[in-house]
Amino acid sequence: MTPTTPRAAADRLVADALQRSLTNLIAVGLLVKQAGWTVTGSSSLCIRVLLNELADIARVATDNVAERTVTLGATPDGRPETLVRSQTMTTVPLGPIAVADAIHAIGTALALTIDQLHVGIEMTADADPITRDLLVITAADLEKYAWMLRVQTDLPRHES
Repeated sequence: MTPTTPRAAADRLVADALQRSLTNLIAVGLLVKQAGWTVTGSSSLCIRVLLNELADIARVATDNVAERTVTLGATPDGRPETLVRSQTMTTVPLGPIAVADAIHAIGTALALTIDQLHVGIEMTADADPITRDLLVITAADLEKYAWMLRVQTDLPRHES
């Protein structure tokens, strides 16, 4: 049995924070693409452009988080069965979705992901400042897109 050292415990904490971030980022990216493909309404073109940009942000963030996980000697797990087992966020309905409904669904998913990132930021602040900074940048990017979506409707600001 391997002894648990403070460093090993910190490494496990960081790896857990990264894994939670990874699965949420993958899920957000998938939800955003689904909504972008099926959004309908008078401002759907504008929302599609915004959702495509957000999907790109989520994809890059996913890669960064997975690569950081590997850098630290852990294994990122983005397999479909892992996503299914770990996800609690809302989804978008199958079929056409009105702009307001798409914005609400994506806003809710972003809020959950941003909340989780803030937990990860706190968890990794002392254990691994580089991971903390990565999570801060990721949260800032997602918060910006949450704002851009929110101003398309009268949705309240997400409080974390």
